[in-house]
Amino acid sequence: MSALLGQAPLNQNDIYILKGLYIISPSAVNPNKSQPLGTPAPPDAPHDSHSKSLIIGESFAILFVIFFTLARLYARRFRSHYWGADDWVIIPGAVSSEPFW
Repeated sequence: MSALLGQAPLNQNDIYILKGLYIISPSAVNPNKSQPLGTPAPPDAPHDSHSKSLIIGESFAILFVIFFTLARLYARRFRSHYWGADDWVIIPGAVSSEPFW
């Protein structure tokens, strides 16, 4: 933005930026109502999907969370025979950290 914060927009681009920041409907920003989010990508545009590597990475993260949580609970239950509040809190923490829940 070329205008200073709190001042009126200086040009049309500043107005578009402000409309986007105020989350006005996309059709108000782009007057072409048939394509409110802009023109579609050309048919020969490259589409690089990294979904396989993301799924593998998330799977390892889930396995690490499950493994270390179960190892801690096992050690606390069968090794020290003491079950404290931190052991109860780790369970919802581990469950809420999973991206697939």
